[in-house]
Amino acid sequence: MHAFYASLRNELARLAAQPKTRWFLAASLLLPLGLSLLSSRLQGGGGLSALLSGDPYLALLGGYTAFVLPLFLFMTAADQFPGEREEGTMVLTLLRPVSRAKIYGAKVAAAAVYTGLQLLLLAVVSLLCSLLLPGSAPAVLDPLSFFQAAVAAWAAMLAVGAVGAALVQLTGRATTGLALCLVLYGALKLLPLLLPGLSVWSLFSYTGWHALWLGDGVPAVRLWNLSLLLLAYSIIAYTGGLAIFNKKSF
Repeated sequence: MHAFYASLRNELARLAAQPKTRWFLAASLLLPLGLSLLSSRLQGGGGLSALLSGDPYLALLGGYTAFVLPLFLFMTAADQFPGEREEGTMVLTLLRPVSRAKIYGAKVAAAAVYTGLQLLLLAVVSLLCSLLLPGSAPAVLDPLSFFQAAVAAWAAMLAVGAVGAALVQLTGRATTGLALCLVLYGALKLLPLLLPGLSVWSLFSYTGWHALWLGDGVPAVRLWNLSLLLLAYSIIAYTGGLAIFNKKSF
């Protein structure tokens, strides 16, 4: 396990040094603040407050998990696998006395850590704004539900990240890997509009996973079945990506 944690520290440091990571973290701080400021300015006049029609945090979290975090995960995976292969750093990583399974796990875990950090910042800043910012739209959720929604959203993003890590390895360039992920993600997000029956089986239909866990609107049996489905997709994507990584020549 020491080798895994050492690899994880290296991957976390590598991601922290990338401007992309810092920009996404800054967005998770500034977006809820900006939304709260706009909401307070437009309060009482319809506009944004009417558009949100509910808790501002849930509206922001829904957009974040549908667009921002998948983009972050796909960009990160493209940099971690074909990107490092192009730069020649992957060969140096594989020269360490660490198994490929631990290296792969550390890369996926590092992306998951920064995804969770963004969701945590989003929840904390949104909660503080709803409590402290004068004139901001009041929160519908209690404080505990802010973090419950963040954890549920993180679980869905783990599955998306596992799929991205597997897909980018099918290409030889970071830009091609990113394009493949974005095209497939967009197609599968739009497919249920044409064939609604497929939405139940599409992993990318559950980027708003957090909404199912709030309130009592969804039966416990359905939540359990959907949780197992999400877990199955995550395991299949992770093991598939690991198999590709083990056999790939760098």
